[in-house]
Amino acid sequence: MQASRKTRRRRPSGLPSVVSIGLVLFSLGLLGISVFAAREVSRYLKEEFLVEVFFADSAQDIDAEQFTAQLTKQPWALSATFIHKDKAAERLKNEIGEDFLQYYGTNFLPHKTDLHLRAEFTKPAEVGRIAAEIRRNPLIEDVRYQPDMLDQITKNLRTAQWVMLAISAIMVLIAVSLISSSLRLSVFASRFLIKSMQLVGATETFIIMPFIRKFAGYALWGWLLAMTLLAGAIAAAWYLTAFSTAVTLLQHAPQFALLAGILLVIGLILAVFSAWFGARKYLRMKIEQLY
Repeated sequence: MQASRKTRRRRPSGLPSVVSIGLVLFSLGLLGISVFAAREVSRYLKEEFLVEVFFADSAQDIDAEQFTAQLTKQPWALSATFIHKDKAAERLKNEIGEDFLQYYGTNFLPHKTDLHLRAEFTKPAEVGRIAAEIRRNPLIEDVRYQPDMLDQITKNLRTAQWVMLAISAIMVLIAVSLISSSLRLSVFASRFLIKSMQLVGATETFIIMPFIRKFAGYALWGWLLAMTLLAGAIAAAWYLTAFSTAVTLLQHAPQFALLAGILLVIGLILAVFSAWFGARKYLRMKIEQLY
């Protein structure tokens, strides 16, 4: 009885493998969330870029409003807000803190439209083409935007994408190394059992398949642990930043589901390959090399 208990105590536990897989997948999940967040920030910055459309002095209110309504129907337009020249004068008066109309006697400001483009149309060449297209209308006096700012935004976002790509590659390599090492330690603990089964005539597939099933189970439990930690981290972050967690989770459910699927596939692939190559390594060793 005592010998049996001692034998059960020495039996390798899968908990360290599950925890290590879970923590590694959790780290990769955080990286994935960071990539999604970076894409959202990139889209936000691009869609905040302002293109100002100024109407000619001869343009009537109704014509300017109708033209603004036409802009909103264009495939590249995210939003177009018409600003009457009286409202523009009121804004300017509030900004400078002085009523400039009493000096000039008339409102020299034109009607204008604040145009925001969809993110995919904010490349410098696209913005230039859209601006030229708008200028061709006889109602338009000028189209203004800041090309230097657009170039800087594009350059910074491109740099950030390369940095995220490099970090992602490093994290994947680390994940492969850690998960593979953890699972191969489990195979190492069973090396004598592997060799014994081989000596009694068991085939490689027969010997390796139980390890594949076991490691796939470890990967699945580790994935569930990682998803639990990720969900808790996301909920905590959104709660601390005063966002509605339920609404935000629903809005980003497809991205979260995609990330979860990618992490599950990564965990299962690494588990299967670690089991296969780890077991085959000891199958090809001589008995004296196992010690």
